[in-house]
Amino acid sequence: MAEAKRVFLHIGAPKTGTTYLQAVFAHNRGALRARGVLYPPAVADAHHTAAWDLRGTPAQRKDTQGIEGAWTALVTRANAWTGHTVIVSSETLVYCDDAQVATAVGAFEADVHVVYTARDLVRQVPAVWQERIKNQQTLSYPDFVESVIHPRGKPVPHGFWRAQDAPRALARWSARLPDRSRVHLVTTPPAGQPAGVLLQRFAEVFGLDGADLATDIAPAANQSLGLLQTELLRQYNKQHGHDMSWPLYRRTVRLKLEAAFAAVHDERRPTLSLPEREVLRRRSVAMVDDLARAGYRVVGDLSDLVPAEAPGQREYLSGPDPTAPVTTDELLGAAVDVLHATLSASEGRRRASGRRTDRRTASGRTDPGPVSDA
Repeated sequence: MAEAKRVFLHIGAPKTGTTYLQAVFAHNRGALRARGVLYPPAVADAHHTAAWDLRGTPAQRKDTQGIEGAWTALVTRANAWTGHTVIVSSETLVYCDDAQVATAVGAFEADVHVVYTARDLVRQVPAVWQERIKNQQTLSYPDFVESVIHPRGKPVPHGFWRAQDAPRALARWSARLPDRSRVHLVTTPPAGQPAGVLLQRFAEVFGLDGADLATDIAPAANQSLGLLQTELLRQYNKQHGHDMSWPLYRRTVRLKLEAAFAAVHDERRPTLSLPEREVLRRRSVAMVDDLARAGYRVVGDLSDLVPAEAPGQREYLSGPDPTAPVTTDELLGAAVDVLHATLSASEGRRRASGRRTDRRTASGRTDPGPVSDA
């Protein structure tokens, strides 16, 4: 009897190694097809365009082509696949409301499974704030942390907890599945573990061996920034961030600005105070208890989701003070460094272009050659 086809929807959560996992699976798309596994083509490595179409997100539609109909196109391709497995991955799926979840689960002519990757909250809070700044937002880090720790019905924590509260997120999706055996929770290993550990856990969900997947991929564009770098970008967002559409902003930040930010040297990273860590630790313990009772399939260990106990106050502040605010002088110096890096890169491209022109002239070729209309 032929193996029943399965569709796995990797729904998130954001900042749990998703960019790396998506890059690996996109890189191995051909090899996976040969093994009966479809990782459908996407605009980049992930299926965000289809997810945005499903969710009807207006900001992503502005000045962007290819979103309208992207979800239907993905579903059509998945349903036509004659292999045994289809993998769809976009961490933005975690924000689907009940109606969108029903649409997503009911769209496929296959057994639908849901995959959720999770990481401990002490690492998630600063990472999510930084990602929000990379998406044109302007809320300061202290205000963001305060809104997460003490929600009081504010919109920022609603979005944070909608994605990062694993029991609630999985309850929304599992309600549309025949049973909870189709829900797979992959825990991100503690800090310091090689990326291969997460990849092995993720691949195991689909019956694959992570060691068989080629990982010779370019470094992810979504690199972590230091506290000073992120604050500089936040200040830019406050003054100019909304002068361009969201898609154009994302391309500019990812492809150009993050590289220039490497010129800014700062060892500080957004972090949490000891009381804030303790609040998140208590919530993590409660979430893990809920997940254990739910009976989902766990790949990894639920203990990975409980933050390590905070170090003592002296050890906590032994390096650069993570709670010290960024000064105006620091911002000015960082802005000058970014400007210099940007101008230097432009000069480098100009010289490279000049060398190419010189080579064409020396070879007797004076015309610019065929011009691509791509």
